[in-house]
Amino acid sequence: MSKTIVFLTGWATDQKIWRPLFSSLSKDLSVKQVSWSNLHSSQDIDKRVVELITNLNPSDSVTLVGWSLGSITALKAASIYQDKIDQVILFSSTPRFLKDAASDLPFGWTKKSLEAMKDNLALNQGKTLASFYQKMFTKKEREMPFFESFIEEYTPRSLRQQDLQLGLDYLMETDIRDSLHNIKKPTHIIHGKQDKIISIHAGKWLLNKLSNSTFHQIDSGHLPFFTKSHQCAEILLQALHKEV
Repeated sequence: MSKTIVFLTGWATDQKIWRPLFSSLSKDLSVKQVSWSNLHSSQDIDKRVVELITNLNPSDSVTLVGWSLGSITALKAASIYQDKIDQVILFSSTPRFLKDAASDLPFGWTKKSLEAMKDNLALNQGKTLASFYQKMFTKKEREMPFFESFIEEYTPRSLRQQDLQLGLDYLMETDIRDSLHNIKKPTHIIHGKQDKIISIHAGKWLLNKLSNSTFHQIDSGHLPFFTKSHQCAEILLQALHKEV
């Protein structure tokens, strides 16, 4: 039996974002990634994850690692393919990006704020992305050398406007709260306590809704595996070791 780990990234980023974790992974792991580029519809995001999972060897031990938007796709896949996925590791996670004040999920972005971001993206993509990347880090983190490294080395050089808009559509449309009860496999939730993109309360909400979950609070913003890579790598390796 081979061990496969599938990384699902967030909005406005690509596979480079996971580099800080890769050096800690064992060479006997098969690493897979899914790209959100060249999308034709917001549904393509889930379709690409489904295609990858269904094409894996049935005997493989599969771990899904999702961050931000990718955490939503990971949860959705785990709720459907219980027999194919052995565990889930979530960074900065939520089952629904928009807040739902009428329910027990009152934290998240408003529909109005996400629509405004879509409009700003159309008017000035560079400025909108720069503002978003800033918000991913705390004030203290933005003063550290790794912030400049992130901007220069880890952000995509070119992003299609259509892919970005469809990614925001996905965040606006997707709500998987009603499917969470299907997830029985171990789920490890890792969240920055100063996350300004997805509140840590969303991660704690998930902890209470998933029957087999653990929670790790990190002193970071939206990118714990980048700003606290050693601490997050240790959690990741412990989860992989337990799963074996």
